[in-house]
Amino acid sequence: MSLFKEIAKTYKQKMNINVLPLKGKRPMIIWDKWQTEIQTEEDINNMEWNNSTGLGGIQGINDWRCIDLDGVEDYEIVELILKDLELPEKYCWVIQSGSGEGFHIYIRSLYPSPHPGPLPKGEGVNPDLNNLKEQKENLFEKIGGEKAVYKFKMKPVSPSESRSRENGYCKHIELRWMNCQTALPPSMHESGGIYNFYFDEPKEPPVYVELEKLICCFEKYCIVESQRAEGRGQKVQLQEQVQENRKNGEKVFYDKARLESALDFLSQNLPDGSYEEWYKIGFALVPLEKEGEKYFIEMSLKNPKYKDSEFELKKKFDSLIKDYDGRVTIGTIYHIAEMYGWKKPVIKFWYRENDRIKISRIRFKKFLESEGFCKYKIESSHIFVRIENNIVEEIVDVDVKEFVMNFIERMATEEFEGTNRNEIIDALIKSANQLFTQQFLEFLITRNIEFNKDSFDKGYFYFKNGFVEVSPHPSPLPKGEGEN
Repeated sequence: MSLFKEIAKTYKQKMNINVLPLKGKRPMIIWDKWQTEIQTEEDINNMEWNNSTGLGGIQGINDWRCIDLDGVEDYEIVELILKDLELPEKYCWVIQSGSGEGFHIYIRSLYPSPHPGPLPKGEGVNPDLNNLKEQKENLFEKIGGEKAVYKFKMKPVSPSESRSRENGYCKHIELRWMNCQTALPPSMHESGGIYNFYFDEPKEPPVYVELEKLICCFEKYCIVESQRAEGRGQKVQLQEQVQENRKNGEKVFYDKARLESALDFLSQNLPDGSYEEWYKIGFALVPLEKEGEKYFIEMSLKNPKYKDSEFELKKKFDSLIKDYDGRVTIGTIYHIAEMYGWKKPVIKFWYRENDRIKISRIRFKKFLESEGFCKYKIESSHIFVRIENNIVEEIVDVDVKEFVMNFIERMATEEFEGTNRNEIIDALIKSANQLFTQQFLEFLITRNIEFNKDSFDKGYFYFKNGFVEVSPHPSPLPKGEGEN
């Protein structure tokens, strides 16, 4: 019998919080259902707890919220937050993370009413629901609209201004509001440390804190103005992006057959516990709008390990739209599918006519685009590029010719279907003056590519296998055997 299963049942019985098994920080089960439904002890018993290294508590259900302080350099920031939220100095729901570098403060918070229960009813009581909704929207507007998780940078002074501190007293603060989970004591951190209660172990659920008081606290210690502007414009920016893509024809720049092949493969082969990949697939489908929602629902419903209804999946896709920031693309879907064994279908740009192999220029163009070849506009002119694994490389017609010849040489024999390698190469050589020219390449799609750009407080160094982001908030280097 798993120790963490018994601890999870205790949390559920005494604290009324939904729980789930973790391995490291990652859930071992698909847990969307538990973001909206109250668990029972039987539900916890039916979860897979073998090999778990901890348990997570789900934020949102029964008003549970978590303030997550990362990279804390001085406990003073925790003391100040407790004081501003009018919580006890030795508040039992202060937890030190297993890394030893962070703290979690658990609270409960309703919105927009601070009362821990249903709205009061009776003579002379007539709650104005529209007014309450407006209050809620106005409060969340201050921090970027209602989202699952809010991440705030610290103001560049010490919280109490008792002494100078360039980045405040911690790296950043997160408000983990809903549809997310955070490790509970005594979970084991990936570093080997244990999450533990900083003071006495609590005997009752966290204290209720008014949302307005919570937001005022963040405004005092964190940079929320930029977060507000970002959050308020997030949905608008996505709509503008979709409109711009539509204007430029970007929306159709994916291979329908290839995408459907990858999603069909994933619907049967995405393993149990791969929630993170499933979430990324959803994000990658957001730019496709209604078509993306359809693909997301179909893939999820076909997966025998996924149990949510179509209604729940639509709700999840709506939340993905809200949190989408453009960083995940359709290429992520192909990458995930290939990790689990999918082979992308070959776009056959050749055909047989009167016993001769010919090249279809339209299908050849489609083939090149499916392999990342496109145009990129720089001011009033274009250059030819290839995008592979999020790396953009400028190319010329000779590079295209070399790529195609290498591709044909690597193809498996069964892919040729009634022809052979030499016949196709011969047809390509005969059509070279039509296919491998600047005039033909000008018919490739033009992509709007968003590059990382250096800014006042952030810069990038690029390498062959990735890039390094440099900012005033350095992350600690990994430590391990043999590292120097």
